[in-house]
Formats: sequence, C-alpha cells, structure tokens
Amino acid sequence: MYSFLGVEGVKIREFIACTLVGVLILSSTMNVVVFFQNDTDFDKDDPKIIAIDSAPIRAEYDIELQALGLPGLGTEDNPYRIEFLDFNLDNESTEYKAIYLYNTSAHVLIQNCSFSGWIEYEASGYPIVKGGGVYLWNVQNCVIANNSFSQLSYGIWMMGEKNIKVISNTIEGTCYWDEEHGGLGVSVQWNQLNSSQVVVERNSIRNCALGIDAAQAKDCIFQDNYIFNCSDGIGIRTISKNVTVLKNICTNCTRFGIWIATSNGVIILNNSCNMNGLFGIWLDKYSTNITISFNEAMWNGNTSIWIEPLFLRSSITLSQLREACGIWVDDESSGNTITWNDIAQNKNNAFNDGTGNIYDFNYWSDYEGVDENGDDIGDIPYQTGGYVSEEDIHPRLVLLDGWDSKDNPSTTNETSTTTTTTNTTSPDQQMVFIAIGIGSVSCIIVMILFYRRFKE
Repeated sequence: MYSFLGVEGVKIREFIACTLVGVLILSSTMNVVVFFQNDTDFDKDDPKIIAIDSAPIRAEYDIELQALGLPGLGTEDNPYRIEFLDFNLDNESTEYKAIYLYNTSAHVLIQNCSFSGWIEYEASGYPIVKGGGVYLWNVQNCVIANNSFSQLSYGIWMMGEKNIKVISNTIEGTCYWDEEHGGLGVSVQWNQLNSSQVVVERNSIRNCALGIDAAQAKDCIFQDNYIFNCSDGIGIRTISKNVTVLKNICTNCTRFGIWIATSNGVIILNNSCNMNGLFGIWLDKYSTNITISFNEAMWNGNTSIWIEPLFLRSSITLSQLREACGIWVDDESSGNTITWNDIAQNKNNAFNDGTGNIYDFNYWSDYEGVDENGDDIGDIPYQTGGYVSEEDIHPRLVLLDGWDSKDNPSTTNETSTTTTTTNTTSPDQQMVFIAIGIGSVSCIIVMILFYRRFKE
C-alpha cells in the first residue's frame, strides 16, 4: 500500500504534477494553434478578432518602408506585414489611396485588412466612387492576401511590378464603366517597365466595372478567380504578352466574360464564360497567337466567341459554344484554326467573314449530312454561314466525351463559391509551430520517464 509520506507517495505526486503540467502546456499550445490557423482566414466581424482602424499608409523607397516600423524584416522569409487593419477612407482623408507603395523591393505582406471608400454625387445626381485600395507603383515582392475591398474606385492597382501575388481577396465595387466613376477590381498596368510575374488567383470580384484589367502586362497568370455581375470580366489588352487566363468563372457580366485586344501569346484555358450580356469571349483587333482551349461559353446574349477584324494566327479548340451565336469571325481575320469544338443549339452556329481560317473536327448541331461508314464523321463538309463560307471537312456527329447537351438554367442567381485560403503564415507563426511541436514531444518524453520510475 502506497503512502503519501513515503517514497512511493513522492513518486505519485511527481507523476501527477508532471501530468498536470503536460496537460496545461498542451492545452495552451492548442489555443495558440487555433489562433494562428485562423490568422489567414480573416473575418473582421468575428468577435474574437479585433481589427484596428488605420490611417492611410504611404512609403516611397525601402528606407521609408523600413521607417514605418512594421513587423517583419522585409525579407522573403520574414516580410514586412500590414495586417488586421481597417482602412475607412472618406472625403476628409488626407490620402486618396489606403496603401501606396512606390519603388520598393523589400518583401511585403498585406493580409487580413478591410478597405472601403465613399460616394460623392455630381450636380446631375450621378454617383462617383472615391478612394482607392492598394496602389503599387514599380514595386517588387508583394503579397496581397485575404483582404476585403468595397465601394472603391479600384481595389488593387499595379504599375510596373515584378513578383506580385494577389490571392484570396474579396473585391466589391460598382457597375459604372468608366474609370472616372470607379469600379475596377484588380488592374495590372505599365509605366516604363513591363509588369511581370504577377499572379492573381482565387479572388472573388463582384459588381465592378472591370473585374481584372491587364494592359501591357507580361508573364502574368490569372487563375481560379470568380467574377460575377461586373460590367466586364477579364480584359487583356494594349500589347500584353505571355498572359495565362486559367480556370476562371466570368458570369452575369454586362458585356463580356473575357476580352483580348492588341495582345500576343495569350492562353485562355478551361474558363467558364456563361450568361454574359453580349459575348462569352471577345477577341478584338490586332491580336496574334492566342490559344483558346477547353472553355465554356454558353447562354450569352449575343455570341459565344466573337472574332474582330485583324485577329490572326490563333487557335480555338475543345470548347463548348452554345445557346447564342456560336462563333462569329469578322472580315480581315485570317489564319485562325477552329477545331474540335462543340458548337450547338445556337441561333447561328457559325458566321464567317474572314479568309483562310481552318474549321475541322467540330460538332455542329445543325449538320444535316450523313455518315455512311459509321465513323461518327460526316461524309460531306459542313458549310459555315457568312459572306465568306468556309468548310469543316470533318464535322463530328457526336459530342466530346463527358459533354452532354445542357439546358438553359432557369435562374441567373449567383452560384456559390468557396474561397481557398492561401498559406501566408509568417515566420513568427512558423517559429511558434516549431516550439509547440518541441514542447509537446518533450512533455510526452518526460511523462514516459516518470511513469517508468513510478513502476520501478
């Protein structure tokens, strides 16, 4: 029988004390883990999170950025952090932009902040949105993640950047078209250096004049963004080059889902451009070497894909074009290949006014030819409509695998999306996680040692 006054009692008390300490350490570390897990999934309405009202932040060159006294060191592993702040601009604000960075190269992370502007009215009663969110001019090495932007003339504006990531933000503005009256979501622009290595992904952009705008942009990726109820979805223009537009949803926009103009080497891949007012994809003048594959363009008001004059040497493949005018090729557009698409249930499946364009292996729902040898390829060519009729010499008689004929949706309500949280864990948080792991393992080892001593 053990006695609390004897040696055995001492062992019991040591074991119980160690166990309680271990439990307390593990409990407290779990609370820390929960806090930092939520750190990049910011909800400013969460009562556990306190966002601090902030005046606008401005820094020109790295020396001013360092003088702001932000947490972090400005390195890739430990960037300067602007986080958990509310920027509420009004007509008395000293700065038009909430965050303005100019000519900086230090690494900066802007996360979990909220931005809002204000509305003024012209004498005619026309509303003008005032205030800008994040403005970067010739900035390198910046990540903008998990922020919310509302009622601003623009959410994020960049000019002449390099190595910028815009990830998992929510941007809501207005539907006014012209820049004076605001409503730009994300704008990638140019001043004297081509914008390069810009990634814009997993953002939700709604009720803006233009969701994503790229002008003279180079080596950019726009991926997995959800753009709803804007005037225009994604615009790539003004000598942009090597831009990839991948797996975006552009829907319920007033004019178009995706617009390409005067650009080269753009890849439009696996996007959904449905239920827009005019065009699903609008291919404007003076563009070359554009690759368009695996896209949906359905139930748009005018045309699924509209090709303007002088759109040259590009390809449109493996896409679904339905329930509008399927494809419209204007005059002076030549050298384009339109192959392996499903073009079905349109008022006019194809209108061709260009020359030297190649149609092949497309499915045409209005094809009236026969298939005597049963190879699912029509025996006579399909004739496109238009002033310059072209032939598809291998018209397919079956849809591509896995693509069924879809009914027109009975409602145009906004579809739900899930925003994936990006990993923007700071080095301080990483050190906490390492300490938690070491502490937990240490507690377990100590408890095992005391248990063995207790058993002796």
